[in-house]
Amino acid sequence: MSTILGNLKEMYLYLRGRRGEPTRARTAMNEQFRFRYALFKDLLAANSALLNILADIDMKLKGEQVFGPTRVRSLVNTALRQGFVLVKNLNVMSGGKYPGLYAALERINGELRAIVDEQPGEQAPANVVAYSRITLADADWAGGKNANLGEITNKLDISTPKGFALSTGAFRAFFEANGLQEEIAAKIHLLDDAGEGETGELRKLSREIIELVQAAPVPPELEEEMRAMCRESWGEGAPLLALRSSAVGEDGELSYAGQYLTKLGLRPDEIPEAWKEVIASLYSARSLAYRSAKGVLDEHLAMAAACLEMVDATAAGVLYTRHPYDIIDENILINAVWGLGPYAVDGVIIPDAYTVEKGETPRILHKKISDKTAQLKLKPGGGTEERPVPEADRQRACLSDEQILRLAAWGERLERHYRCPQDVEWALTPAGDLIILQSRPLKIEGVKNARLAEAAPLPGHELLLDRCDIACQGVACGPAVHVESHDAPADFPEGGVLVARHSSPEYVAVMRRAAAIVVEAGSVSGHMAALTREFGVPTLISPEPALARIQSGAEITVDAFAGRVYAGRVEALLSAGRKTREAHMKGTPVYERLKSAAPLITPLNLTNPAAPEFAPDHCRTLHDLARFCHEQSYQEMFRISDLASKEHGWSFRLDAALPVDIHLIDLGGGLDAEVRDEQAAVRP
Repeated sequence: MSTILGNLKEMYLYLRGRRGEPTRARTAMNEQFRFRYALFKDLLAANSALLNILADIDMKLKGEQVFGPTRVRSLVNTALRQGFVLVKNLNVMSGGKYPGLYAALERINGELRAIVDEQPGEQAPANVVAYSRITLADADWAGGKNANLGEITNKLDISTPKGFALSTGAFRAFFEANGLQEEIAAKIHLLDDAGEGETGELRKLSREIIELVQAAPVPPELEEEMRAMCRESWGEGAPLLALRSSAVGEDGELSYAGQYLTKLGLRPDEIPEAWKEVIASLYSARSLAYRSAKGVLDEHLAMAAACLEMVDATAAGVLYTRHPYDIIDENILINAVWGLGPYAVDGVIIPDAYTVEKGETPRILHKKISDKTAQLKLKPGGGTEERPVPEADRQRACLSDEQILRLAAWGERLERHYRCPQDVEWALTPAGDLIILQSRPLKIEGVKNARLAEAAPLPGHELLLDRCDIACQGVACGPAVHVESHDAPADFPEGGVLVARHSSPEYVAVMRRAAAIVVEAGSVSGHMAALTREFGVPTLISPEPALARIQSGAEITVDAFAGRVYAGRVEALLSAGRKTREAHMKGTPVYERLKSAAPLITPLNLTNPAAPEFAPDHCRTLHDLARFCHEQSYQEMFRISDLASKEHGWSFRLDAALPVDIHLIDLGGGLDAEVRDEQAAVRP
């Protein structure tokens, strides 16, 4: 059977004998080259997607993020799928030169399946579950919001709203009773076939799925379970209620914030229909696109919901138990608006801002009172409406000093209990009582992307580098060690800061000794970056010439939270950096499951392409497969490019005043239409 490369060689020989008739041959050659280039691009995309998964796993293994078995299965399945794309595309490009990669992938797949599939996710004990029976350990069937509210209700003396969870069991019972799973899966399959760029098709299928869900009747027995729990919770005179999404796919990660629907001001009899709207929001166009981009498999998706007593808040807002992006600011931040909380988080009103210093005797450091002109309030018969704030209250603080300090004390208790910074939603009742609506981990990592929200450089310290990309967070100090090659020096000193021009996975050899790494070129999703996260080495990728700005041997402080490098030792940063978040997920069954799977996914053993061990038989992890396929794919592309550049008719030489010999192959529309077949060269 002839291979792609074989076909190209035949064409090369043909062209040598038929210089006068290059058009047909060049057209055929270009088709072959475009085909190979498409495989190459897909391979690079799969490599990037797999490296992002490795980064996600490394972050979760720190134990600071809440996640459930569903997320573990999704990560493993998506990683395996990307690994298959890498192996298949490289073999097609090379004419089947690497069959050993399939054997390696099959072995890794079998071992991962034994870890992940033998332990099914936790099943909901009932369709409707009171918060008295829910803790953080139940996140896999109750979802993040319900699990956190149950945890606070049962383990902390902090006020929360009355309510209950509509579990994933209710979701599955509804879908099974109406045969929705198969119909929705078929429609999503159509979307997959259409491709990611088909925005119109995405919106059309989203509308069809949402209409399908909302038209399906809630089983009578499930409706009765909802009514019974309402009676048990509030008696016959139930107040207005709120329904909030608690999707299992969220797993407590803030990146899903705002993806799903919330319904406010509901009467108890409206709960079943409103619940269908909430779970239907799983299939909104933006949610479908988001999950597709993140590699979350819909067959593993289920939606729980939180049914809560609606607080007709006098005031509401958000509390952060530390500054979200300034590493040395550990004060509590509280925002507040009049009325319901959405106006505080949606940017409708500039909220009051209060800063409180932690400690045995907390004290208010700062109050900034805004002009609050409007508020969101409950309507007496249900629903919400905007109302003007009375003139006397517009520039009055929403909270008294006593209320601010009580909220701050609750924030400290939540942070101690969860052992990591918290993002807390709160409300003030008409009776003057404070109540916690939600608490979740404050995801400090994501703020680096919001450039406008960065902390200012520390005064009094010389800034050597700024606005660096962060491959691995942390703070470290040590003498700068210049490394000019891709190989790690054997005599690298303990506690040195490696400073290099390019990133290189070869630096893994010194990562246990390095205090930090700073490079001028690389990617936060590259192989070296994944290794630094695995070893926990603070690492920056600088847009500026680091080797020129950092003197070899000079002591420097690397701030891999704000993306900066300072001259000398910055004790304030080092002290704050040492107060790391505790790993509250470590030791849990789901954490141990991910920990068992990780050695087959994240470690990189193939670091040197010139070594004899750089071969399919030595691929022990998915990261190894990615490294091998990525390296060899470039070799395959260069091979066809070299062949194409040797003979007129396959390519055009670029006629330009450059110190390199460049040949161009038109993949479609890249060259001017007037370029003639007999031309040997083209100008810019």
